[in-house]
Amino acid sequence: MRKLIVNVLVLSFNGQFSELVLPPNTYIVGKRGMLEVTHLSELRKNLIIRFHVIGNKDALIRFLASRSADKIDVLLIYHSEDVLDSLRKVRESFPSVKTLIIGGNTNLNRISLGDVKVLDGEVSFQRIVENINQVIETIVKVPPVFNVAQIREEIAILKNFILKLDNDLRQRAISPREYFEEKKKLEDRVSALEKRLKSLVE
Repeated sequence: MRKLIVNVLVLSFNGQFSELVLPPNTYIVGKRGMLEVTHLSELRKNLIIRFHVIGNKDALIRFLASRSADKIDVLLIYHSEDVLDSLRKVRESFPSVKTLIIGGNTNLNRISLGDVKVLDGEVSFQRIVENINQVIETIVKVPPVFNVAQIREEIAILKNFILKLDNDLRQRAISPREYFEEKKKLEDRVSALEKRLKSLVE
């Protein structure tokens, strides 16, 4: 059965997310800055949710700059004026992200950023997961076969650019410094695309 991986960016500037009680039927794989939850028995058997938990504005800036996740499907925010300002930064990097806001007294007039759902009252981990499951059901996905073909084509183009760089260096058309800088950028992009391709074809 093909696994459905959903990336959730959590803005929890006051540590609320870490205080949630996790159901006993969940299996958790902890990584630095990331919580992976699987085996959610009440929901899809093949669903894996990766929570990328951000504790402050500086950590958010670092996360967005590092591109630790190629795609964020859902943005989970614990409401405060401070956090709502950060919402816009996330939208700039991930324009199609669906947003869940936890907390009352949310002034929705300030949020003109597409799909937003507000969860009021006491919100359990299970309720968060249920809402994420509902949100992802509305996401229209491009068939993987098209993604795979596009990614393979881009990898091939980038590898040709690397070969051209090698040739330019041999002919001394560029300096060694320019060569290494450009080659590193291209190789980093190829590496990221190959990881993404692997996740699609597994």
